[in-house]
Amino acid sequence: MPYVQKLLLKRGVIQIGVLAMFGSTFTKIFTNHLAQLGGLLLGALCYLVDPGAPLYALWIVLVLDLLSRLFAEAKNHGGMYQAFVGGHIRSDAMFRGTAVKIVAYFCMCVVAAQARYVFGYDAAAQLFGSIVYSILFLVELWSMAENFREAGVETFAWISLFSKRKLENLCDGTVADPTHAPDQDQQGPQ
Repeated sequence: MPYVQKLLLKRGVIQIGVLAMFGSTFTKIFTNHLAQLGGLLLGALCYLVDPGAPLYALWIVLVLDLLSRLFAEAKNHGGMYQAFVGGHIRSDAMFRGTAVKIVAYFCMCVVAAQARYVFGYDAAAQLFGSIVYSILFLVELWSMAENFREAGVETFAWISLFSKRKLENLCDGTVADPTHAPDQDQQGPQ
């Protein structure tokens, strides 16, 4: 058999195998209710937040902020193990703080994405979304810079100062310190 015929036969077998695999997977969608629910939730999520580069960048920076906090705690308390054993890294406290931040950021991302239905012009909706994402991004940048400064990396002082000033300009001076827990203000001196 000539080489071209062998190649075409091989490609045909591969294509038939791929189609059979896709067909069997596709038919399982109609019988697997968990897959149906997952698809419905994923569709609703994509409608709400309109996934794109700004959304992905924000969530990547959020994870990096969490990692920088872990790094700062480990650096300041003799390593990751010592910080964990000493109670400086507690999963319940970190989970509560991160969960609140995730819910708040998710809500802001939904608002930014849904602005396209409120504003009459695409450019206005994009501008509004860019402002929302920029503010959230600057908050995370400032928090990361403060975490690294706390760990002893003083070269990030300018990033911290830059992000703080930009946030104060954008938010009319109502910016709180990202490393200072808000509930500590309400407890008073101890």
